[in-house]
Formats: sequence, structure tokens, C-alpha cells
Amino acid sequence: FPFYGNFDGNGKTITANIKAGGQPVGLFSEITDATKNITIKNLTLNGRIERTDATGTNDEKAVLGGLLGYTVNYVGVRIDNCVNNADIVGNGAKMVGGLVGRTYAFASDRPTDGVHVTNCTNNGDIIGDGNYTAGIVGAICAPTSLTVNITSFPFLFTSNSIFLSRCPLYA
Repeated sequence: FPFYGNFDGNGKTITANIKAGGQPVGLFSEITDATKNITIKNLTLNGRIERTDATGTNDEKAVLGGLLGYTVNYVGVRIDNCVNNADIVGNGAKMVGGLVGRTYAFASDRPTDGVHVTNCTNNGDIIGDGNYTAGIVGAICAPTSLTVNITSFPFLFTSNSIFLSRCPLYA
């Protein structure tokens, strides 16, 4: 179910051991254009987030992220002061991220508020197939442009992680 609110972890730690299929997978599975200016902040995530059914699928929403699986970005998503210590295991998912699996803007004629990731760190192992696996944002997809503002340091490279990658649909 899509997340339609704001979440302040108040500096607490959530230990999540999620093993799920369906679309998409993350602590918060999906944020869509039904809401504006969503914030997830002040949270540490421990444990393991694992996708169970992505092998062999080309579905564009077969994605996985530690905090957020999928977002359609004219909603304005802010992720502030978050740490991912969880292992993120894609099991065939093509778009996997330590914080966000996939951010997507599909209508070039609609304004976008984008994704803003500030003061966040990924320490977990990120395991995914293909070139769209990254420590912070797995894939950024947009027909023209999409604002993705990342000011998250220090950044720890793990597994085959890179900082972020661009989606194959618009590359």
C-alpha cells in the first residue's frame, strides 16, 4: 500500500526483517502522486529487506529500496537524517537502492518536486542484478528531467554499490 504521510523516527532504530514479493518492496513500499511534500526523517534502519519474486521479471515496479521502494516524483519526497544499516537483497530485482529503489517521473508536462536526500548514509550491503543497483538511489527515471538532490556523506561503498544510477527507460 502506498504511504501518504510524514514519518519522524525521532532518532530511533527500526529493525525490520522483510521478505516480500509484490510491487514494490521497502520499509515504505510506495509514494505516489496522491500526496505532496512527504518527509521521512531521523531514522536508522537495521535488519534485512529482501525481495522474493523478482527473478526473471522485467516489470518496471519490481524494485526494492531500504526505506522506500518506489516513488513517482511530482510529490516532493524528502529523506533527512536517515541511516540504512540493513542488507538490501534484490533476488533478481533490476533496480535496488539502499534508501530508494526507484524514483520515477513519467509525464514530462507535469512539474516535479523531485527527491531530496540530505545527511543520510548507507552502511548495508546492497545486492541487485544489473546496472541499476546503488547505495542511495537505485534508479532515476524521467523522460526529460527530474530533480534529485543528494547531500549525503559520508558514503560507504559496499558490494557492487554505486552512488546512483540512471534508469534504462530514458538513458
